[in-house]
Amino acid sequence: MENSVSNDEELYSTIIMLKFRTYCISFDPYESIAQLPSLFTKDFGSKVTDYVTLNDSNHNEFEVLVQQKENKFYFTRGWYELYKFYNLRFGAWVTLVYLEPSRFVMRLKDRFGKDVAIPNYDPPRKYILHREDSQHHNNFGVARFREPLSYHHEKGYFQHAFVKWLNVSDVTSGYLEISFNGFGELVMTSDCTEFSLVDDSGHKWLCTVDLVFDSNKYFKIGGQWRNFCDCRSLREGTIIKIGAPKLGINSIVYITLKVF
Repeated sequence: MENSVSNDEELYSTIIMLKFRTYCISFDPYESIAQLPSLFTKDFGSKVTDYVTLNDSNHNEFEVLVQQKENKFYFTRGWYELYKFYNLRFGAWVTLVYLEPSRFVMRLKDRFGKDVAIPNYDPPRKYILHREDSQHHNNFGVARFREPLSYHHEKGYFQHAFVKWLNVSDVTSGYLEISFNGFGELVMTSDCTEFSLVDDSGHKWLCTVDLVFDSNKYFKIGGQWRNFCDCRSLREGTIIKIGAPKLGINSIVYITLKVF
């Protein structure tokens, strides 16, 4: 009997704790950022980290930048990825449960209170942001509010670039082929084994690099290239532009689908 009472008390305490860590915010399809509730700011504003991960019930993960303006906290870069992933064209209500300074779990309901369908992928999708320098951080460890909020490639990222029309193999095999001659030789070299591929939305994809000696000498780009193709719905005939800021080995390479 005593054990039963003890278990009930522990369960009740857990429920109360979760309620005091639960917050609801709206997802506006016309805004790329979202303000966190003032209650959250008072409860955990001094603890939350610059980058947090939002997990859904199917273990999909979204990394989001937290920025502060005056006494208000915002989800900025990475937040709008939810629009495309869950098809939130009419908006939604997002319930967040704060687990730790860098992690939340979330539930989504549409404007009518119905659960939003959660895509189920094997493995689950993970959207990781390319992290900028930390020179604009404040005393609380949260990035200061800066304009523009949306990510964009700088012109200097494409000092050396090439354009490619993707073929069937590029989007189905899990590998992208880049000719050794020209761009490949200039920005990767034969010693390159991996790089981070940063896309138009500021997400990064860790890619492996292998130099293949076949009838044609080329670089075979693997790793998360397949994930990138799946997440961005790349198809045969899609035009991409890949760029690098310098000659020699580049640890970060940039890609855009906005070629023209």
